[in-house]
Amino acid sequence: THTGAQHIRWQPYQSSSIEAAASTGKASMVDFTADWCFYCKKLEKTTFSDQQVIEAVSDFCAYQVDGSNKTAEVVAAEREYGIRGYPTVIFFDRHGKEVSRFVGFVGPDEMLRHAEMAR
Repeated sequence: THTGAQHIRWQPYQSSSIEAAASTGKASMVDFTADWCFYCKKLEKTTFSDQQVIEAVSDFCAYQVDGSNKTAEVVAAEREYGIRGYPTVIFFDRHGKEVSRFVGFVGPDEMLRHAEMAR
């Protein structure tokens, strides 16, 4: 039997999230997602549910910005990171510095390469 994590433990993103992760010495990632976004759903179903991906980011702080409704918080986060489309996933190293991002759908191998850059 395999005793790895079964899924990515997403937390809601707040403006202090990346600093909070960095203050504990953890890399982090932010997923800009929305329920109207086809590729966001595909990312969830395939890449984010891939066992290797789950394990690769198990020690990251994982945050989600739910852009299903454009609240002031969502718009502020989009502006802060220059989001041009969904999904966008951004990776930060343990100092809170952005090291990589992708827009649109990527498969597990590509996702693992991005996660590796944040280590």
